[in-house]
Amino acid sequence: DQQQRLATHFDPLPFYYLPLEQTGQDQQDDFPFYALTQRPMHMYHSWDSQNAWLRQITSQNFLYMNSAQAEKRGIDDLDWVWVESRNGKIRVQVRHMQGVQADTVWTWNAIGKQSAAWGLDKKAPESTRGFLLNHLISETLPRSNGVSNSDPITGQAAWYDLKVKIYRCANQAAGSEPQFDALKPLPDCVPGDNEIAYSSGRNINLQRPLVDTLKQK
Repeated sequence: DQQQRLATHFDPLPFYYLPLEQTGQDQQDDFPFYALTQRPMHMYHSWDSQNAWLRQITSQNFLYMNSAQAEKRGIDDLDWVWVESRNGKIRVQVRHMQGVQADTVWTWNAIGKQSAAWGLDKKAPESTRGFLLNHLISETLPRSNGVSNSDPITGQAAWYDLKVKIYRCANQAAGSEPQFDALKPLPDCVPGDNEIAYSSGRNINLQRPLVDTLKQK
C-alpha cells in the first residue's frame, strides 16, 4: 500500500530498486526496450509549441532507435512500427540513431496533438504523424487494486519506467495511431488567419550605415 511504499523508498541514501511497474512481470522477455520521452530543447514548455516558427521546424516527432537493434528486427530508417506495452500500443515512425543505448528508444514530447487542437489544420502533421507515449503508460500498477503508477516519493508520473516491444507494421502507409475525432471549435471562436507574423508591430529594418557603425563600436 501507499504507506509501505513510503516506508521502503523514503531512504536518505540512494539505492537501486526495480521500477514498480516492472515488478511481478517478465518484462525483459516480453518488453525488451525502455521507452523514454523528453521535450525538444526549443519546446521545453508546452506553450512554446504554439510558436508558429518553432512548429515549422518541428512539426512531427519520431521514435529514435539504436540502428543495430532496428536492423536486427528488419526495421529500416523511416519505417512505421507498432510500439506495444502492457497497457496498449501505438503506431509511430522510426529514425535510426547510433548514439542511443541498445535497449532504449526515445522521442520528443509536446509534439503530438489531437486533430484541430490549438488552431491547427485538421490534417497537420502534428496530428496525423505526431504521437505521444502517454497512451502506453498505465495510471495504475499491474495487479495492485488501483495503486498509482507513479514515483513512490514525489508522485511524478512513471514516464521513465515504461518498457515496450517494437515490431514493423505490415502496412507502411504514413499515419500515426491512435487517431481521434477532430476537436470542435469553441462557441463564437473565429478561426485565425493562415498568415504567419513574427512580430506584433512594424518591423525595424537596420540601414547599412547603421550596421557599419555598430560593427565599428
